[in-house]
Amino acid sequence: MDFSVTIPKGEWYWYRQALYKPNIFMHIYMSIVGGTLAILQFIPIIRRKMMIIHRINGWIVFLNLGIGSVTGSIVARRAFGGDLNSEAAYYTLGFMIGPAAMLGVFFARVRVNIALHREWMIRTVSYSGSVITARFITIMARAIISAIGTYYAMWRCDEIAFLLEDPNIIQKSFPVCVNATRPKRTFVPVHASIHQEPINFGATYRVTFGMALWLAILIHLAGTELYANSSSCGCKWRRREGINRATDEQALTWRNTRKF
Repeated sequence: MDFSVTIPKGEWYWYRQALYKPNIFMHIYMSIVGGTLAILQFIPIIRRKMMIIHRINGWIVFLNLGIGSVTGSIVARRAFGGDLNSEAAYYTLGFMIGPAAMLGVFFARVRVNIALHREWMIRTVSYSGSVITARFITIMARAIISAIGTYYAMWRCDEIAFLLEDPNIIQKSFPVCVNATRPKRTFVPVHASIHQEPINFGATYRVTFGMALWLAILIHLAGTELYANSSSCGCKWRRREGINRATDEQALTWRNTRKF
């Protein structure tokens, strides 16, 4: 599979570079592996009857999540145009996921409070899923802004030259870039529309993704807290009661099997 074809137009200009290429691949694959294995952590029979598998898999997920977050933070500087809106959303999400995961480990390893461990792990997985929700929001948002027809994204002339390649097309569509003496510091507006050329299609991602990620973060944050406070067990994650009778035996098993 040609990665340069599957990503939004204009992104490969940055992702092919030495700083970003290994990090984008590590970010994608680590996130996929970690997200897939995280599903196993919430299967009751594994969590209750196969504690060793639950623990080993948990550390694998934690490692993949950590590497994926760090490499993603490096790539975030240039992702989808690298504007401050998208950067702030990426880094905010990273600061939400990291502490949530560490608190989950803390309550499992230090306090041995399985209820709070589960709570923070659910938060971690929910926050991580914000990126997937953002993708779906982006699909709808790109169609909406294309119908409105008045949205533009800023592109650097060197990005445009890399994507279009043909000097005649550049001369016709972006004449400012033809005689630009400093193409890396010359910016031009590109109309964002899914109904036009590939560069216009790529511009729709730059316009919408930051907004979509912020909205997805809010949705997942609100949804997780609503679930935490209206759990069917009616114990509100046992914040006041601590570990109840149902988790006492699990906590004891956790202590007895804790080897790493």
